[in-house]
Formats: sequence, structure tokens, C-alpha cells
Amino acid sequence: MNEEAEQMAEAKSEAPKDARDWLGKIKSAEREMEKWRERCDKIDKLLTKESRAESADREMSVFWANMEVLKPATYARMPIPVVAPRFKTKNNLAGPASDILERSLIVAFEQSDIDGVMREVRDELLLYGRGTAWVRLSEEDGAPVVAFDEVERDDFIHDMVPAWRKVRWVARRVRMTKEEGLARFGDVFEQVPMDKTKREKEGEQNRKEQQACVYEVWCKTSRFVYWVGKDCPVMLDAQPAFLTLKDFFPCPKPAYGTRLRGRLIPVPDIVQYTDQIEEINEMTARIAAVSETLRMRGFYPAGQGELSEAIEAAIASVDNRSLLIPISSFAAFGSGGFKDQIVWFPVVDALNLIKGLIELRRVLIEDVYQVTGISDIVRGSTEASETATAQQIKSQWGSLRIRERQNELARVARDLARIAAEIMAENFDAQTLQAMSQVQLADPIERAKVQQMQEAGQEVPPAIVRRANQPTLDEVVQFLRDDRTRGFTIEIETDSTIQPDEDAEKQRRVEFTTAIGGFIQSSAPLVLQAPQLGPFIAEVMKFAAGGFRAGRPLEAAIDTLAEQLEQAAQVAMQPKEPPVDPKIEMEKQRLAADMEERKARFEMDKQEKAARLQMEREHTAAKLAMEQQKAQAELNAMVATREAETSLKRDLAMGDMALKARSMVADQDRANAEMAAKASEQTEGDDGEDKALLQGLAEMADAIRSMGEAIVKSNSAPKRLVRGPDGRATGVETVM
Repeated sequence: MNEEAEQMAEAKSEAPKDARDWLGKIKSAEREMEKWRERCDKIDKLLTKESRAESADREMSVFWANMEVLKPATYARMPIPVVAPRFKTKNNLAGPASDILERSLIVAFEQSDIDGVMREVRDELLLYGRGTAWVRLSEEDGAPVVAFDEVERDDFIHDMVPAWRKVRWVARRVRMTKEEGLARFGDVFEQVPMDKTKREKEGEQNRKEQQACVYEVWCKTSRFVYWVGKDCPVMLDAQPAFLTLKDFFPCPKPAYGTRLRGRLIPVPDIVQYTDQIEEINEMTARIAAVSETLRMRGFYPAGQGELSEAIEAAIASVDNRSLLIPISSFAAFGSGGFKDQIVWFPVVDALNLIKGLIELRRVLIEDVYQVTGISDIVRGSTEASETATAQQIKSQWGSLRIRERQNELARVARDLARIAAEIMAENFDAQTLQAMSQVQLADPIERAKVQQMQEAGQEVPPAIVRRANQPTLDEVVQFLRDDRTRGFTIEIETDSTIQPDEDAEKQRRVEFTTAIGGFIQSSAPLVLQAPQLGPFIAEVMKFAAGGFRAGRPLEAAIDTLAEQLEQAAQVAMQPKEPPVDPKIEMEKQRLAADMEERKARFEMDKQEKAARLQMEREHTAAKLAMEQQKAQAELNAMVATREAETSLKRDLAMGDMALKARSMVADQDRANAEMAAKASEQTEGDDGEDKALLQGLAEMADAIRSMGEAIVKSNSAPKRLVRGPDGRATGVETVM
């Protein structure tokens, strides 16, 4: 962005500062168009009758009537943009890009009121012979928008060359207040003189309505845009073209009617039949003048007294009822009667004159219709004796003259759509295009997930796969940014701008339905018999549908059907099994059914046996559990009995041992006593050794006594049964 800003600043510094050269070119072009502008002013006065005095002769508004007939015949409805791939190839980006551009253009057309702009262009084309439109890149609420403007006849100026393709610059005149000019161009706008408005020229001083004329000039040669103030020698602004357009100019070629040979100067159509309109107005004035004389006037002899008074009273009466005026001297008129007394004015001659004038005016009007090409079918009149074929022929040839105007306006609408599409593709960001078109494209995250699932061998729904295979929004926008590729790949047109004939539209739809339906009915058997013809038949069907305008909305469905035909053909081309005899097939089905029945019966028997076996197992298990519990109880009782017997025997044995121990202690005590007695009898010399022996015997006796007491205590203490992890008795322990 910094580099672009620096380049633009450098280019602006190199731009010319003197505006006199451009002012000279603009004035030269305006001088060449001066005669045409004077004609346009006269046409405005003729159409609106602003300069016509109230006392002027009567006129017939043939010109206004012709304009009102030609307006809806040349343009009647808003153009609808149609964007499609230029070639019917399987380009993955061309289709979504076309959808985005088409929907965005539809939104832009509706928001910018292109219908009103096209109607203004149509009116100027029919009135003055030229209509011009302009495309702008504007901004609303911070978002870019495309705006369409109709350029009035005096505000559009261009290089005066023989053909439009040779035009080197175009200019648009805009009017700005002083505040607007200072905000746009700065202090340099102070040098631009302010023009007087219509009110100021009429004497009403209103300084706020003063505006300055500024020319916005687009020069194809220098690729620059210049802003020049009227009669201001200093350039207001100059910068490189801020729109990248194929034909450089932000306006299409104006809609031209008739123009001077070899010059881009239009010739209004009314110039061709001005003489006839003047003659028609003259005939209308004469008819009105003669009609004023159509009054009942008569002449009678003067001096008739009562008769004169009666005649004057009868002529002066305005009563629609019968009027009887008595005359006392009526018998004096004689046999000639009253009619011989009055000579009436020759009204019949005046009526014949009016009839002749009306017939002459009708012939002049027919001449105008012949010059303008408005047939009686276009005007909505016909004769009862004419056949439908005759009316159709007259309608076709009657609209041939105005078809050039229709095509010219359709071309302007198409060029406006193309310029707007270029501006959107180059200047709108992806989010804006997405919001305007509401097109659902592939999501990069979803595409990555689908790829991971496919690589992992997981099954992905076909709808998600198709959506993931579509291009992403960034890919489509990048494709649209490429001018060269976009121009080669995408074609931009507009639908018809004239009011369709409902009967003709119905007929086209019926023809389309009949043709496509008959084609499908006749081609389906061929695809079944020869699958390799599927792709060819699909292409033929698309070719046939392309010839019907009614089939344009169904192109996507037809393409889908063609793809399905191709897929069906591919499936049909795969090898198939040989045909099977119906009898054999029926026998196979019968055997299969019999096998299924046997299988079902076997399964039922199997389930019954399994249930019965399960019941037996449960019964046996319960019985074994009971027997096991009984055996365990008996075993426990036996073990307890044996343990009791063992404990009893052990206690008895311990008792015996205790008795023996007590006996041994008693015996030892006696032995000790005897030894002590004997020892007292021995001599003193042996006292040391005897004392030692006696002491050892005493200690031994104490140990035996202690052991005996421990044995007695153990046998007399309570006991308890010790069991193992399996519940069986493993021993007896003394409870301390």
C-alpha cells in the first residue's frame, strides 16, 4: 500500500497544473455540438408547450403521442444481468465466479435504481437522438457500492472524432456548491467562478444557490483523470485512473439514434417529420376555425313586426324542450308558409369542408407513422377482417424500425453491467461479495477435515464431499481479480429490456417442454441399449435447450441431468452377469425361501434346547450346592469332633505330664533333703565341694519346678480352634 501511495503521489506531481489546454478542448467540443443543443431546446418547448400562448391556435399533440408509444416499445422493464461461463467446459472456478458476479449485479441494479437511469437514457434517446449513463464507485456505511447516473445531454462532452472507438477522452460536467468544492479540492476551488442559477437570472438573489461547473475528464491517452473548473486556468486535481476498466471510460458508448455521417453528432428523429407535424397542426387549426362557424344562422325580411320578434325569440332560446311561439298574423304569410320567409346559412358546405380537412389530416398522420415506423399493431389498433397471420406479419415488420432502438438500449444495459462487474471484481473484498451474493462455497476447514477422513478410510456423505470439492471464496475472488482470465472465461449479458408478449412467452415454454420432453423420451431407450451414447446425447440435449430462451433458468438442472446420464452410461457400460432363466430364478427363490424356513426352524429348535439345557444346568447347580453345603456341614461337625477328641487327649497327656512333674519335684525335694543330711555328716575339708554341688542341685530343682508350674498353668488355661483360609481347622491355641 505504501508503494502504491508513493507511485500515485509521484504521478500526481508529474501531472500538468495548467488547465487551459483542457478548457480549450472542452469549449471546442461544445461549439461543435451547439446546433444540436439548440434543436434539443426547441424539442423541449414543443413537447412541454411552455412557450405556447393560451390564445394560440389549436394543435394536435402528435409528437407527444409518438413518444408515449415508443417509450414502452423500446424499453419497458429493468435489465436482469446474466453471467455465465463463456464456454461450456468443466471449469471448477468459472461456475461459482459467474454465480457471485450475477447475484452481486442483481443486488447492485436494484439498490442503485438502474431502471430509473435506463428510462432517462431511453427518453433522451427518443427525444434528442442520444442517451448517456455513467458508473461510479461510491461508499455507503463504510462499504463499497456501485452507483449508476444518467448524464444530461448538456453535461456529457467527448472528443469529436468520426467513431466512438477513436474517442480519446470523455468529460462529465457536474455542479458543486462552494462548500462542496472546498471540501473536495481545497483552497484552489476559490478560483472557480460561480454560475448564476435560473432564479438569480430571473432577479431573485440567493447566494446559496450559486454553483460552479466542474468537468471530470477521463483521458485514455495519458490514463489520467483530470478535474477542471469552468473558466479556471488552474487544474483542480489530477491523478491516475482509479478504476481499472477494459475500455478505460467509466461510461458505455452512448445510445445513439440517427447521427451525422462520419461524426458523433446525433440528429433527433423529430427533424425527419417536423414538416408533417406543422401541417397537421395547421389542419387542426383550420378544423377548429371552421367548426366555430357551425351555428344555426338565417336571414329574414326586415320590418315584419311580430314575425321578426318571433324568429329572434326562437333563435335566442336555449331550452331543449319544444318551443311554440304564437303569431297572430300567421295567415298573412299566404300559401308559401313560414319557410319562405327565412334563408338559412349553408351549413352543409362547412361540414363537407371539415370532413375534407379531417381526411387530409389523417393522411398526414399516416405519413408521420410511415416516417417514424410506428405501425398500427404497435399503436394497438387493427381491423376485424385481418387474420392472425396478417397481424403477426405486420407486428414483425412494424417493429423492425424500432428494433434498432431496442437493441441500442439493451447494449447500453449490457455495457453498464460489464463495467459494474469489473468494478466489483477489482474493488470489492471477499466479505462484501459473499454478503451480496449469498453463495455457499467450500470451507477450508471443512475441506481439510474431509481429506483427513478420506485418508483415514472413513465414509463421508456424498453431499459433504461435493461441497468440499467446490472452490473456496478466496480462490474465486482471486480468479475474479485476474482481468485476463476473467475476460476470457466469463460472459456478461443482460436479459431482454422490452415487455414480453405473454402469449409468445407461453408458446416458447410449450415448445421448449415439448422439444426436451420428446428428446428425453426418444433418447432414453438408446442410452439403455447403447450406453456409450450417453455423453453424446447429454451434449445434444444441452445444445437443444440452448436454443430456447425459456430454458435459460433450467441450464443448471439440465447440466445436472446430463451428468447423471453420463454416470448412468458409465454404470451401464460396466460388465454385467448373463441373463438368468425365469424358471431357474423362481426355483432359486423357492429353494432360498425353503432354506430360510429350515434355518428359522433350526434356530427355534436350537433356542429351545438351549433354554432346556440352561434350566437343567441351573437345577443341577442348585442340587450340587445343597449337597455341598450338607457335606460341608458334616465335615465341619466331624472336624469339630476330632478336634475335641484331640484336645481332650492332649489335655489328658498334659495332665499326666504335670503329675509326673510334680512327682519328680517331690522326689527331687526328698533327694535334696537326704543329700543335705548326708552332707552334714561329712568332714569340714569337703565343705566347699559339697556346697557347690548342693547349690547346682538346688538350681536344677527350681528349674524343674518352674517348668512343671508352666505346664500345669498351660493345661488349665482356656483353648480356641484355629482355622485356615479354606475354613478348615488347622490347630488349637491357648487364650491368654
